[in-house]
Amino acid sequence: MQEIGANGQVDYIEFNVSDIARSKRFYGEVFGWL
Repeated sequence: MQEIGANGQVDYIEFNVSDIARSKRFYGEVFGWL
């Protein structure tokens, strides 16, 4: 579910995944997320 902040922008998005370590590595490489 997306939460809308006071400024009307999305604060965060949740992803349901089965392998957290693999997903974290994938999104880190693709988007530079930590």
